[in-house]
Amino acid sequence: MMSKSEIENQIIEMISEISEQNLNYSDIYTPFDELEVDSLMALELSVHIEREFGVYLDEEDLVKISCINDLFLIIDERL
Repeated sequence: MMSKSEIENQIIEMISEISEQNLNYSDIYTPFDELEVDSLMALELSVHIEREFGVYLDEEDLVKISCINDLFLIIDERL
């Protein structure tokens, strides 16, 4: 099983790739809209998360997630 920091790093890397930005840990509380992560990117991210971690994110989950840290918390809770 991956450590919490490994999961966090992997999620940051996923979001960096999808948003075509160089994000790091200092961005975890920055709102997705400020990071220019839109709903299509969020949907793509949810597919990657389900494939990588086996955690399904439904529409209700996606609406609740406003920053990278929110995503960490949901994934950590479900692993």
